[in-house]
Amino acid sequence: MTDNRPRAISLRSPLPQSIIYGVPVAGSSLDRNWCDVINRTWATGYRGLLYIHVAQRVDTDPAPAWAKGAYPKSWATRGMLIGHVRLLECTLLKTESRWAQRDMWHWIVCAAKSLEHPVPCAGKSKLWVVPDDVAAVLPVSSGWVRGHP
Repeated sequence: MTDNRPRAISLRSPLPQSIIYGVPVAGSSLDRNWCDVINRTWATGYRGLLYIHVAQRVDTDPAPAWAKGAYPKSWATRGMLIGHVRLLECTLLKTESRWAQRDMWHWIVCAAKSLEHPVPCAGKSKLWVVPDDVAAVLPVSSGWVRGHP
């Protein structure tokens, strides 16, 4: 029997916002650098829809050097699901993304979609199942989509 309950991962800001909204490029109101890799010290066999949760704690060294200072103050949301992605692959092989870090598992994601309204939810460590009461209020379709595989 397949467990079709939605999965989520809690990430410290600004990584979740970089995945869902993209990092603004200096000097442009339209261009963005999209985070397409989630770096983890552990692998997962899960593939498919993955909700992105903004953890309560903020990363103290959040960004690559090229992105420092590019994060809007509006990204202050914490403790909420802000969107979802499609988790395509999990690999230790070299990934061509500027977001990939050495000696880490690269979770390759695409098709980021923001939720029109962030959904409050307590986060957890590792990959977790979205609680039934929270899943019940998640919209079937909302926001915008980018980067289909």
